Amino acid sequence: MLQVSDKQFYEKLSARELSDQEVFEAKSNFVGFFDLLLQIDKRLNEKNNEQDNRNSNIADKA
Repeated sequence: MLQVSDKQFYEKLSARELSDQEVFEAKSNFVGFFDLLLQIDKRLNEKNNEQDNRNSNIADKA
């Protein structure tokens, strides 16, 4: 399997050569973006579960 370094990966994405600092920042931003998406998904799932529980309780009382 072909191994690609972080630098090669981010240079290909940006279509230009990057300094080590730029690679570090790109990697941090990339990881941070997916961390943010995970947090948003978790909150939305919690809200949906709370709403489902409220709807279930209302249906049980009817």
